[in-house]
Amino acid sequence: MDIKDIYAIEGPAGLRQLATAAHTDPKYLYQCATGRKLPGPKLVNKLVDADRRLTREELRPDIFGPNPQAQSITGQDHRVAERRSSTNRRVTTRRKLSPGTGI
Repeated sequence: MDIKDIYAIEGPAGLRQLATAAHTDPKYLYQCATGRKLPGPKLVNKLVDADRRLTREELRPDIFGPNPQAQSITGQDHRVAERRSSTNRRVTTRRKLSPGTGI
């Protein structure tokens, strides 16, 4: 679950409650919920501590990596995903790895 989901389910009141619990501005959370801003790593940690429905991986997969509980539906080789998450950057190649390449 992320901030967009909370806004969709609970509306502005849910964002105000979350902002109060995380000691941040509800207007900033609204911008995050609508895709205008991204919460920084410190704010992500505060938000997760304030509401256990939120996960660091869903709020900022570019920083904390993909959600380990999410199933991959793209059919990518798992080694590509592990490499991508361990370096926190995208792998530029789109080819699938063949078995035994050791990458």
